[in-house]
Amino acid sequence: MGMIVFSDFNCPFCYVFNERLRKLGHSEQVEWRGVQHAPDLLIPMRATRAASTELAREVKMIRDMAPEIIIAEPSAKPNSGPAIRLMADMLMLDRTAAYALKDRIFTALWIDGVDISSSTILHNLASGVSRLVVENRPTDSAIAQAVRWDRQWRESGLSSVPSGILPNGKPFQGMLSAEDLRRYLA
Repeated sequence: MGMIVFSDFNCPFCYVFNERLRKLGHSEQVEWRGVQHAPDLLIPMRATRAASTELAREVKMIRDMAPEIIIAEPSAKPNSGPAIRLMADMLMLDRTAAYALKDRIFTALWIDGVDISSSTILHNLASGVSRLVVENRPTDSAIAQAVRWDRQWRESGLSSVPSGILPNGKPFQGMLSAEDLRRYLA
């Protein structure tokens, strides 16, 4: 069994987890499942004072804990539901293109500060990795897949992101170090 990762695009710790996997060359060894740990965030993204304070604190933590990862502070956290449903669609079409899209979505938010809740932005990001994306809205299958991922995450007892199941079958919660990722995926 490979590693299963429950991840949310609007979580900076998930971004670091994804970047570490990518830099180690292990992204394809992980089964990515998108979940919304904050489904009430607004579309389009808008900053609130409390959320901005928390976001600044999280980005500072990332810079302290993972200095090897480049991260910028976006103006707000977007609702990640549209991006997760797009990933579900892409995974049904082309896993390689989907994983490239995943990286582009994370980068769009955590480097460029782009609102990934925008269907137009997501469509443009997807068009950059695959010609298979033709619609600007998720299919019923993608919506059902996103609901299954969310249910699996909640039923697993894992309450945060990133989290998941290691190749040895044991659960994990939180951002794993590059050394731990290398060891678990070797």
